[in-house]
Amino acid sequence: MTVTPTTRADSDIRLIGGVLIALIVIVVLTLIVGPGQNIPLSVHSSYPSGAMALRLWIERSGYDVHEITANPIQMGSEGALFILEPDTTYTAAEATYIQNWVRAGHVLIVAGPPWTLNDLLKPYKVSVEYDYSNDAIS
Repeated sequence: MTVTPTTRADSDIRLIGGVLIALIVIVVLTLIVGPGQNIPLSVHSSYPSGAMALRLWIERSGYDVHEITANPIQMGSEGALFILEPDTTYTAAEATYIQNWVRAGHVLIVAGPPWTLNDLLKPYKVSVEYDYSNDAIS
């Protein structure tokens, strides 16, 4: 096969056309998928209901931040644990494990609905409930 300037130009045009089509597909997919899901209190969410700002603030304050996704939960050398809007309840064994970790001098901070937090809070003899009154809270 003989390569002539015409065939080389044709292959270059096809290559450039393929790259342009790929870029257009990437741009369209990015626009369709969007910036990410709005998961309430997720440290990966920059939405108003997300916790990315909290994570960035803690990191910029000089603390290491990482997400614990082990099931069951396994703590390391963390000094504080934020449980924010869990999507499942905690077992009695997990609640006891976390209670023992808190007793060892660590800090637990929770936020979320009662049905996911109350089993976790049982060892402390506290619970959270919604307040449906219209009275001012001070």
